[in-house]
Amino acid sequence: MEQKEQSFLEAVAKDLPTFDYAGVCNIAIPCNTSHYFMKKLQAMTDINIINMVDETAKYIRERYGESAKVAILATDGTVNTGIYQKSLANYNLLPYIPNGMEQEQIMQTIYNYKAGETVQPSDMESMINNYIYNEGCSCVVLGCTELSCINFSSEVTGHSVEAMQILVDCCIRLSGKKIKQEEANPGLREFELKQHT
Repeated sequence: MEQKEQSFLEAVAKDLPTFDYAGVCNIAIPCNTSHYFMKKLQAMTDINIINMVDETAKYIRERYGESAKVAILATDGTVNTGIYQKSLANYNLLPYIPNGMEQEQIMQTIYNYKAGETVQPSDMESMINNYIYNEGCSCVVLGCTELSCINFSSEVTGHSVEAMQILVDCCIRLSGKKIKQEEANPGLREFELKQHT
């Protein structure tokens, strides 16, 4: 990851003046792995950069309570950086990392989706159900854009926290708006509204 750091930061630095000129108030980065550089990214600009990983951990703590066990489904790169493990631990949550064979299956699913190949949700669903019912996880984090695009069953979706959706919801609220569910139920995710008001 360190080998890619300089080129990544230089690429981002080129866009920051444009954001300043446009009067941007918040920056959303939908790439999980890039959050490894969050501190250095934020140091490069006065514009608030939304920390998707931290917001996800915060949401899980509020929804499932402290000491909840959380399975992390993400790319090798994201898992190896430890960003989710650290952020979850900061909120007194217990990260659970898939074993080697499971991680290979996760990566293959991501590669297949990127290649436009057919992805069978049932393969991943069996893994997720195992984490919930056999490993004692309260939920799983879908910490990869491609995983968020897979059409899982309603049961599995109910046990999943999509980092991408957390980021989207945060962007909406920071823009002074409410998501549709909150319009129907003003008490929904009240803790998140408090975080950003």
